[in-house]
Amino acid sequence: MGNLDRIEPANSQAPPSQNSSVRRSELPTRNRGAPNPNGVPNTTRATIPATNQTQTAVPSTASADKIPPIVLRDKTQWPKISTEIKRRGINFSKAQNIADGIRIYPIAASDFRAITKFFSSDKIPYHTYQLPSEKLLNVVLRSIPIEITEKDIYDDLCERGFTPECVIRMRRTRDKAPMPLILVKISKEHKAIFHLKEVVSLGQNKQRA
Repeated sequence: MGNLDRIEPANSQAPPSQNSSVRRSELPTRNRGAPNPNGVPNTTRATIPATNQTQTAVPSTASADKIPPIVLRDKTQWPKISTEIKRRGINFSKAQNIADGIRIYPIAASDFRAITKFFSSDKIPYHTYQLPSEKLLNVVLRSIPIEITEKDIYDDLCERGFTPECVIRMRRTRDKAPMPLILVKISKEHKAIFHLKEVVSLGQNKQRA
């Protein structure tokens, strides 16, 4: 028999390869209520909406316990000081060269205290901020006559079991005239100061500054 040429219909398409993808829009659609020509009842496929996975946020204490950096003002002292810091076993994560000095990042509060104590005792110029755990409460005492001295307020608070870091008579900005207001800076452990009914036998309406 002679070879017969295979004739393909004009509208035929080559079967898709296994790697070819088929889009949803290319699939034939059927009306939900139309009868199935194959005699098989139509079925509806339920679509489950995608839901975003939720993750439980872990509370971070980094902001509350963040150790402030210490800036060494004299850059020329850094080689000697960095050697001394390491010799004393003080830890810091990094040091950066900035416009006004060398910025040192202590790892722990104990390292922060050790560096600031070292700089202060050796009279090395530096600047930094208070540790969050060591920040003071600012309490304003009202209606304190200007005739009552700061020492009177300090002594009265000490007799009541409080130990203020400082007691300051507040003054007007314009003319520096004294006001009947006293600013008390005190450790956070003395929050009971807000419950005082009186100071130097004067009734009080205190507020946090």
